[in-house]
Amino acid sequence: MTATELKSYSDLRTELRKAGIPIDEISKFANAVNGIRQYGYDVGKVISEFSESQSLKTRHKMLQ
Repeated sequence: MTATELKSYSDLRTELRKAGIPIDEISKFANAVNGIRQYGYDVGKVISEFSESQSLKTRHKMLQ
């Protein structure tokens, strides 16, 4: 590894730590970011989709 790659890795670990994301959950985090990318990183669209998903889960539990 080069010094630049090591610095990037270190910076990534620092940012993940600040956000409270354990390094062993990086694949989950990457999947979440990939999902957000599908909405063009539009925060409004992501929040809307998440809210709709939560609403459907709640309705499903009520119907069971």
